[in-house]
Amino acid sequence: MVRGISWRKTKNGHGRQNISTHYSHVPTRNSQTYREEQTKAPIGECSSMPSNTVNVFCRLRPPNERERESETLPLRGIHELQDPTIVAEKVDDNVVCMKMGIGVQQFKYTHIFGSVDSQASVYRRTARHLIPGLLCGVNASVVAYGQSGSGKTYTMFGSTFEIGERRAVFPESDDLAAQMGIIPRAMDDLFYQIQLASTESTRFDVALSFIQIYNESVTDLIVPETGPLKVRQRQGGAWYVKSSSVPVSMTKDVMIQIEHGLKNRITKSTCLNDVSSRSHAILRISVTKHDLLNGSTYRAQIDFCDLAGSENASKSMASSTTLREAGYINKSLLYLREVIDYLGTRRKNSGFRHLIYRNSNLTKLLYESLGGNSNSILLLNVSPHVYHATETLATLRFGSTAQKIVNFVVPQKLVTGKDLKQACRRAKHRIEAQNFLIRKKSKEVRRNRALIMEVLSQVDRSSELYAQLCFRVPRILQQNAPANRYWGKQLLPEVLFL
Repeated sequence: MVRGISWRKTKNGHGRQNISTHYSHVPTRNSQTYREEQTKAPIGECSSMPSNTVNVFCRLRPPNERERESETLPLRGIHELQDPTIVAEKVDDNVVCMKMGIGVQQFKYTHIFGSVDSQASVYRRTARHLIPGLLCGVNASVVAYGQSGSGKTYTMFGSTFEIGERRAVFPESDDLAAQMGIIPRAMDDLFYQIQLASTESTRFDVALSFIQIYNESVTDLIVPETGPLKVRQRQGGAWYVKSSSVPVSMTKDVMIQIEHGLKNRITKSTCLNDVSSRSHAILRISVTKHDLLNGSTYRAQIDFCDLAGSENASKSMASSTTLREAGYINKSLLYLREVIDYLGTRRKNSGFRHLIYRNSNLTKLLYESLGGNSNSILLLNVSPHVYHATETLATLRFGSTAQKIVNFVVPQKLVTGKDLKQACRRAKHRIEAQNFLIRKKSKEVRRNRALIMEVLSQVDRSSELYAQLCFRVPRILQQNAPANRYWGKQLLPEVLFL
C-alpha cells in the first residue's frame, strides 16, 4: 500500500479540484490508449539500461515558425541537401548527421528521435527502463540538455499545462494523452508497479520535492516563501538541499505539485522562446520500500532535471535583467561541460573528483547523476535548422563526451536494528573462529620449539649440522604461525637430507 497524503490549499488557491479538470483526460491503466502505448515488461523486477555508462539520447525537433521566417543564408557546403536550411538529420536509430561547412560529422548515441517520434515513443525508449529499479533501491536521473527553445520542458513535462504555447514546437494531436511528457508517464508507470508489488508485508512511501536554481540561488518551488536554500555536502561527498518533501500517493497528486511549482518557476519571453525558463528545475521523486517480514528498507530516488537552455545574446535579444539571467545560465552550463569533460576522460579516480563540482550549485546537485550512484540518462534536445547550427553542434559534442562517463550503481539498502544485530552475531562468530585458529597455531609453535630444542641437545656442537641449525632456528622462530607449518624443510639444507 502507499501512504496517503494530507493536502491543504496553497496560498494562491490551487488545490486538488483544479488539477482534476486538467488531468482527467490522461489514459488509465485499463484504457485502450494506454495499452497501445506500452509494451510488455516484467513488473516489480530490478531492470536497468544495458550498462552503467550514461545513456545519451538525442531528439530533433521540427523547425518552428520563427526559424522558417528567418532570413538566414545557407552555410557554404550544404547546398547538396534537399533542404539547405536543415543541417542536422537522423541517419538511423543511433546516428545523427551534422552537415556544416565543407565536411560531414556523425554522432552515435543510444537512440535518435526524429521530429515525427511521439512523446510515448520517447518515454518507452528512455525513462521507462528506470522505473522498476526504483522499487529495488536503485537511483536514477533524467537530464534534459539543449539550447533555449529546443523543446526540453515539453519533452519532460509535456503540454498538460500549456498546450497552446508548446504545440508550435512539436505539433501533435490536441489529446492531452498524446501530449504527456516523460514525467507524468513515469509517475503513471511508477504507481502502477507499486500497486502490483504492494502486499501485506511490503509497503511503499513516495515523496516529492521540486527546486529551481536561479542565478546560482536555490529556491523551493513548492514553498517559495522559505527563501534561498543552502547547499550542503554529506560525508560521502554528495551535495543536497533541505527542501520541502510532499508525500504523494497517485499521479494526480504529483501533477498538482508540478502545476504549483511551474507557476513559481521564473520564465521570460525572448526572441528564441516565448516561454523561456530562466532557471534550472530539478524534480525529485523518492521511493522507500519497507519489507515488514525481514525488516529491510530500500530507498531510491529519481531526479528529473529540466536545465535552462544556453543562449546567444545576439539571437535572444536579451537585455537588462534577461541578459544577466542568460549570463548565469551560460556560466553554470559552462561548469557543467567542464565536469563532463573531466569525467569523460576517465580521470574521476584521480582523487580530485569532488573538487570539480564545487564551481556551481548545478554541478553540486548533479553529483550522483554524473559519475555517481545512479542510472543516468542525458536527453539532448536540438534544432536542425541552420540558424542554430553552432549551438546544435556544441550540444552534440557535449553528448558525445557525456556517454563516456561510467556510473557505479549500487542498491541503497538502509541499515535497520535487525541488520545491526545480525552483523554483530556474524562478527562474534568470526572472532570466535579466529581465536580458535590462534590457539591451534600457538600449540603448533610450542610443539615445534620443543622439538627443535630436543634436536639441538643431541647434536655435536663442532659439526656442520649444528652450525646450520644455529643459523636457521632463530629465523624460523621469528616467522608467523602459518609459515611454521613447513619448518621441517626450512630447518636443514637439502644436502643434509640426502
